[in-house]
Amino acid sequence: GLLGTVPAFAAAVADDWPTARQWLARTVGVLTAALGIGSWWAYAEQGWGGYWGWDPVENGGLLVWLAAVGSLHLPAGTPRRWQRVGSMMPLVLACAGTWLTRSGAARSVHAFAEARAVGWWTGLLTILVLLGTVWYAVRAGKAPAAWRPGRLVTLNLITVGATLAVVAAGTFAPVAVQVAGGAPSRVEPSFFASMLRPVAVLAAAGATFAAVWKVSARRRSWSQLLAHGGFVVLLVGVGGSALGGHTSVVARPGETAQVLGRTFVYDGVEGESIVDGDVVVAHVKIDGVSLEPSLTRFTSSGQLLAETATYRRWWGDVQVVLTRRLPGNAASFDVHVAPLQSLVWVGALLITAGAAGSVRSIKRDRASVRTRPAFVGAAVPGSTVPAPDLPAEHRPPPDPAGHAEPDAPPLEVAPG
Repeated sequence: GLLGTVPAFAAAVADDWPTARQWLARTVGVLTAALGIGSWWAYAEQGWGGYWGWDPVENGGLLVWLAAVGSLHLPAGTPRRWQRVGSMMPLVLACAGTWLTRSGAARSVHAFAEARAVGWWTGLLTILVLLGTVWYAVRAGKAPAAWRPGRLVTLNLITVGATLAVVAAGTFAPVAVQVAGGAPSRVEPSFFASMLRPVAVLAAAGATFAAVWKVSARRRSWSQLLAHGGFVVLLVGVGGSALGGHTSVVARPGETAQVLGRTFVYDGVEGESIVDGDVVVAHVKIDGVSLEPSLTRFTSSGQLLAETATYRRWWGDVQVVLTRRLPGNAASFDVHVAPLQSLVWVGALLITAGAAGSVRSIKRDRASVRTRPAFVGAAVPGSTVPAPDLPAEHRPPPDPAGHAEPDAPPLEVAPG
């Protein structure tokens, strides 16, 4: 997904807006799929209590995704300066995120391959790409005074810009504090949730309006409908899952408890040895449905890995995580209830499909512009065609002096 920002940047340098849009659409599709799969893995496999932790690595991918989405929503008549900036900023943010997480500047649970040399080189690359973006934007000239973005474009700029500002501030602020001499810190997820909640409502309203408007105006692009509809579904799932709850439970074999409105029964625990450690499996029931969360300890690394168990229904998920095995076969659990959780995965899938369809739509539209006349009687660039024989109603009026119109010579059309 991040690699797709490189050809988009290059196309922007060459003023090839359709090619830049194709690569940005690919970036959105691949990043949506990657972030969705990573979120599902964290939610279903790791037992971290959620699918998104606002970690610097996660935020780095989200910043690129937001910039690409914002650029794709710029209309065709956007001035060159803003087209260039929109197509170039995803690569700037990709380089900045890589520097932040691979240099060790920010603490991350996903951190790996950190090295000071990586930090120097990625930092230098970020500066060079940023300077190139500024230089090409300045060379593009000022926007025409008569140009004004439409209402939907303005709404897109507000929501994407506000989200970019909040995520960037929460991601890079701890590094700035540390550079200024402060102690290492991390912005809590509650900051992002509280700041982005009203923006999410505005974005959902805008996406819904855009989808309805396209249908009502018969401007049907199924790829855009899928993407906008998927975004609304995703936001509904995020909002619903945020309304859930979690709690911790300690139980002995045979005990029953009411946990977050669900009947929790603990039947016992059993252990077994594996090649590099041991596995503990608990037997529990949620509303009569059997679940088996487990806990694996690896001897060589000392790592403890939780395997969650999830009770899924149409209204949401109940997830059980085994956290500790206690004396007397007792055990401690974390129980999470996430309403409408499945809509998060459905929304991500729809956005990915919509982005893939948008790539094909952009290709088809570009081919259409190259091969078809732009209006009745227009010639195809690079060809020699005779003057068209227009219908009577489209012919010019006769010469008042009575002179006959000579036959028009063939039209010589220069390529481009």
